[in-house]
Amino acid sequence: MCTQSDSQSDDKDLNISVSGVNLDFTWGRSVSLGARTFCGVLTCAESPDVTADSKIIFKNISSLSVFKKIAFSYREGTTDDPGVPIASVTVQDDSVTRVANGIKVEGFLKDNRASMRVEFFKPKYCQAEYSCEVHGFDSRGREVVKTAHLVQQPYQEKNQVGSQTWAPATSLQLLSSIQQLIARSRRVTGSVNFDKKWDDYKQGFGSFDGDFWLGNDKIHTMTSDGVFEIKIDLEYKGKSAYAHYDSFYIAGENEKYKLRIGSYTGTAGDSFKYHNNRPFSTIDRDNDAWSKSCATLHGGGWWFGACDHSNLNGKWGRKSGNGVEWEKLAGPQSVSFSEMKIRLK
Repeated sequence: MCTQSDSQSDDKDLNISVSGVNLDFTWGRSVSLGARTFCGVLTCAESPDVTADSKIIFKNISSLSVFKKIAFSYREGTTDDPGVPIASVTVQDDSVTRVANGIKVEGFLKDNRASMRVEFFKPKYCQAEYSCEVHGFDSRGREVVKTAHLVQQPYQEKNQVGSQTWAPATSLQLLSSIQQLIARSRRVTGSVNFDKKWDDYKQGFGSFDGDFWLGNDKIHTMTSDGVFEIKIDLEYKGKSAYAHYDSFYIAGENEKYKLRIGSYTGTAGDSFKYHNNRPFSTIDRDNDAWSKSCATLHGGGWWFGACDHSNLNGKWGRKSGNGVEWEKLAGPQSVSFSEMKIRLK
């Protein structure tokens, strides 16, 4: 559940429930709490026993994170970049309490239930797009991600915030994208070194609230159980683009995690087709079609040919053809954001 509200009694409420996640939004004027004034409260919560008509249900929750975008635009085909992290709770770090930079955060993950409450004291935070991202596992041990987005749009009515007028709840465009999406890779900060060995890519590495690779064994197991599609979100020079393939599968380790993808649609250009039916390679396991090692030259593990038209696991920030590549979008330069997500069709 993801809610944003304040305590005005004359506020209007809007509730949407999709796939077991509720979004409630209540908009009103700022409220004085002693010497401080907040313009809104965002609350996200999730538990595995939510009843929903969904193909994928949480059995165990591993993390809950809240993200924001201060400056945003919503349009068809934009990236699903979650934005700037506000706070997270995980199985390892199961509680958070802090006040900083105009935001108060309280959250916990306990007894397989997760909740996060965020109070905003600066008007710009009440003009933002927010998302609540929950990671967990279903009853078959598959990694599951659910994301709830709340998008506000300017509207000529009451509730003036800063220099813009924002809609009350009944006039908001509420984007509810409760996606049974399994995020299998993300590059957004460059904080994780993707020059890893075969066993690292096999098991997975990184952190779900930052840069990570889910793990080839896990991806193979998931995509072997039903028909999956994949969406790749990218950002380059401040512009968002995406590539969608109507089927996605990787073979097991005995077939070197060979890639198989279907038909392309999107705005980023098709830089993945070249890699179809290619085996996976890493710096210590050369399975590419070149006489030398593509992984050593270009960095990261990928389905190299001789060598690549894309490599989202390449060297972060490089501009010489061995960066985080999507050739049709950025040429030899690095994209500034990438996320690969698969979904059961």
